[in-house]
Amino acid sequence: MTNQKKYYHGAFALIWIALGLVCFFSAFQTMKMDVNYFKRFNLAGYLFISFFAVLFILTGVSFFKRWPFSRILNVISGLIIWFYSLVVLIFGVEDVGGLFVGVPLSLAGIAFGVWSILIKRE
Repeated sequence: MTNQKKYYHGAFALIWIALGLVCFFSAFQTMKMDVNYFKRFNLAGYLFISFFAVLFILTGVSFFKRWPFSRILNVISGLIIWFYSLVVLIFGVEDVGGLFVGVPLSLAGIAFGVWSILIKRE
């Protein structure tokens, strides 16, 4: 029996890479704003966001390339997204645009985190 192509594997990897790029963009924009307006530079905060960006991109690439530690990265990154989305849903809905924005995005993040924890690449 031939191995069927599963297109959702590629979509899964691309979502992780996109999340990583969004984290890098967020870190860069925050750094630019802090330096231009507040004349300060918070290196620890930028390194924290950049760490997650690298982790998310590495998760997507490792899943796409079928690296052996891909399963571990999927679980770690999935738990991070799951916990973050759960915290936004419970505590911070007003910070992301209110209920109409926060609830759907948090539920999507929770679903993606669970998908990341459960998915396996054959």
